[in-house]
Amino acid sequence: MRILNDLLLPTQSVTSSATSVTQDVQHIYAIDVMASVTVVSGTIAGSIKLQKSDDPAGTASPVWFDIANSSQSFSGATTLNWAYADVAYPFVRAVVTVSSGTAGVTMRINGKGA
Repeated sequence: MRILNDLLLPTQSVTSSATSVTQDVQHIYAIDVMASVTVVSGTIAGSIKLQKSDDPAGTASPVWFDIANSSQSFSGATTLNWAYADVAYPFVRAVVTVSSGTAGVTMRINGKGA
């Protein structure tokens, strides 16, 4: 059984936007993504969404699509979570957008598969 437990976005301060690393989820049946959002400065607000790509590994400029209903908003320190069963796409990433303040964001992905 393949087990996935990786940092999708190592802790970083985000003032406008940040994009996580691309995570290979091929042969993974289900994923769980958790984001920890903290206040670095000011009054923070923003959102985090997940995106998928169906392009083959090694594609120079993969095309990314928003995963339906994956956008979650935050307005202060919080923990956000996404859980998906029957994952059928090979790659996933996260996009963080901060509209005010500076947010500290850390994201981890877990998964199980063949």
